[in-house]
Amino acid sequence: LSFGLRFKENTVLPSISYLIKENNDYTYRFSYSTGHRKPSIKERYYQWQDHAGPDILGNPDLESSKNNYFSMSVDKRNFINDFSVNVYGNRIHNMISTEYNNSGDLIYKNYKTVVIKGINVHYYRNVTDKLKLKFVYNLTDAFSSSADILEGISRHAFRVNLYYKLSDKI
Repeated sequence: LSFGLRFKENTVLPSISYLIKENNDYTYRFSYSTGHRKPSIKERYYQWQDHAGPDILGNPDLESSKNNYFSMSVDKRNFINDFSVNVYGNRIHNMISTEYNNSGDLIYKNYKTVVIKGINVHYYRNVTDKLKLKFVYNLTDAFSSSADILEGISRHAFRVNLYYKLSDKI
């Protein structure tokens, strides 16, 4: 069991994690934390206007972001297999990101509420001494009152790697 407290701007930010290790190579984790992030100097005051792309402008009216994050995971690791499943969620208030304004400039702004939740699955197997298989799948579900912040989020991501060792000398 791990417990932590941070104090920032008259705000208490708790975190707690619980780890269970079973005799059958399984590990279970449960975590919850809160966060707080102030806007950076760049996000507030940046003025980059002399380049080929759109102007990039800071926003002195940005507010701090706050979030609540949880995750639950299970994994099993041994010499032949490495497997994990992680379920997570993050609710972010006043998320800081960028958007294009009516003039075509890129400006930093706050997004009132953004919720990101998903599942990550990872599997790795030593098929033989020379052949190894790995795949990763991510499902991401996001919600916001503004569709702009969700544009770059892929709902599904899948990767497969197959490793074959030709020789000890290569």
